[in-house]
Amino acid sequence: ALPFPDGEFDRVILDSSIEHWTGQKEGLEECHRVMGSGGHLFLSTPNRYSLGPDPHMGVPAGGYWPKRWQAAYARRQGAIPPKRNLLWKRSLVRLTNAAGFSQARLLLPQISEAQRRQASKPVKYLAALYQTAQKLPLSHHLLFLVGPALLAVARKPEAPKHQP
Repeated sequence: ALPFPDGEFDRVILDSSIEHWTGQKEGLEECHRVMGSGGHLFLSTPNRYSLGPDPHMGVPAGGYWPKRWQAAYARRQGAIPPKRNLLWKRSLVRLTNAAGFSQARLLLPQISEAQRRQASKPVKYLAALYQTAQKLPLSHHLLFLVGPALLAVARKPEAPKHQP
C-alpha cells in the first residue's frame, strides 16, 4: 500500500523494480489508485526471454534457465539466488490491463555507447546485432521476444465527465 491519497500523481515511474514484487498485479493496481485520471505509467523491466546476459547473474539467456538451475549457479558463484518474477511481452501487457491501465504500448530500449564500451566482445556483438535488428520491420517485433528489456507506457483511462 502506497502512503498517498487516490489520484495524487500524474505519472508513476517503475524502473527495474516490478520483477522483484511478490504481488505484481496488486502493486500495479496500487499505482493505478494513486494516479489521477488520464495519468501515465512508465515501466522498465528486464525481459525474461532475453538472449543477452541475465540482469542478476550475468549468464547468457538466464531467464530460460529453470529456477533450480539459477539457484544452483548463484550458490556456486557464492551469491544469493535471485528472487524474482521476470516478465515477457504478453505477461507485461496482461498485468497492465488487469490493473486497469489502457493503451499499453511497448518500446525497445536503446543501448548507449557507454554501455557498449564496457561490454565484453560477445556482448558488443549482440548489442550491434540488436541495434541493426531494431531498424528492420520484421526483426523489430522479434526483439520484444528476445531483447534485453521491455519498456512500457500505459495510461489510466479518463474518468467519465458528469453531466448535470
